[in-house]
Amino acid sequence: MPKIIDTIRTRKSVRQYQKSKLSMRLIEQLINSGRCAPVSMDDHHPFFFAVEHREILDKISDYSKKTILADLEKGKSQHYKMYTKILMNPNFDIFYNAPQVIFIFGDSRNPHFVQECSFSAMNIMLAAHEKNIGTCMVGFLNEGFMRFLNKRIIMPQTYKFTVALSVGYPKGKNKSDKRRKKLYQYLSRDEIPD
Repeated sequence: MPKIIDTIRTRKSVRQYQKSKLSMRLIEQLINSGRCAPVSMDDHHPFFFAVEHREILDKISDYSKKTILADLEKGKSQHYKMYTKILMNPNFDIFYNAPQVIFIFGDSRNPHFVQECSFSAMNIMLAAHEKNIGTCMVGFLNEGFMRFLNKRIIMPQTYKFTVALSVGYPKGKNKSDKRRKKLYQYLSRDEIPD
């Protein structure tokens, strides 16, 4: 089996990390892998923002939890409702205590920016897995996070946040994902009549 297929099949999300940080050289290699993803409009590439300062990540985590919980109280963001208990836990870190996080932004003038940033994220996750580095796509970020971040980084106003990846060396072995179903449960074939 080709190595890339094995990498795709064995990559899992990591939610427990060692405290040691990746070198900036490794972070740059991962981001460069993200830059190699396909884009439809050559001059509208994703923008990557790597954060490794724990106090900044803690502030983003706390701010995101607070705004999501406030939204839930107002009847918004109902897709987070099942996470209310964990979001109320002051010790829960939305980045799973990863030592570094890569934020990916896309140029909203490009109608395909969300898909292209997702391709970049997948390239980063696969490249990281090849180097025995763990990643996890972070889903606990909302518009409140963007208000927080826009005050702290300079980038063109047309760029919008799409995805964040926690990044670091895994702590312990990653468990097998029993939730993955058999291929036939996801596959449908269109039979073309004669």
